Amino acid sequence: MHALAEPTLRQSIALATSDDEPAARFLTAGEHAVYTSLPGERRRRDWVAGRLAAKRAVAETIGITDLDFIELRYEPRRAPTPVLVVADSVHPIPVSLSIAHCEGRAAAVAAPAPARVGVDLERLGGVGAMRLRYFLTQAEQEATRSVDRTALWALKEAAWKALGCDDRTPFTAIELSFDADGRIRSVWCEGQKRPAAAVVSNPWPGFVLAVIQTRDD
Repeated sequence: MHALAEPTLRQSIALATSDDEPAARFLTAGEHAVYTSLPGERRRRDWVAGRLAAKRAVAETIGITDLDFIELRYEPRRAPTPVLVVADSVHPIPVSLSIAHCEGRAAAVAAPAPARVGVDLERLGGVGAMRLRYFLTQAEQEATRSVDRTALWALKEAAWKALGCDDRTPFTAIELSFDADGRIRSVWCEGQKRPAAAVVSNPWPGFVLAVIQTRDD
């Protein structure tokens, strides 16, 4: 993985699959209760891969190696809140966290607050040309004619997560600004411009990963 260029803060990107480690080896009691309550084996595989990737990203960001000290507190419809559990003490971890999973694979990005981070993982070839106008603005379509369509979708999803948007915010309300070399330099949302940087990679054959980091000025 390549670190994001300026203007960003330090960040960590981690990958995982549902076969990397048995869930019982790294989930806390509370996390395991959520895991067992999920409907369907496919949903549980994705969820556990996402939690493992997230713990790896948070651990790297704060400089520890033992995942047992990290607990991810469940938050409905948003990334979990990471805390450090030492003996009977619970300490908030001041990081921004984002998780994505697809077909038993997962990626997570963590960065020290107040950075905002977003990540998305998609199967290549899943976005047809006719769908571009539904999630790209006109300016984005003109600036990204040579960019893979699935990568564009993943970038917009990552930006949507980084900005903390909900279902009331369509992708077209967010606009990615590109420089002459095709690199993302800023993100616009509701008239507000934020500096940003992004990276796109292929962590597994047939998959595309997009990460965006931004911040409030």
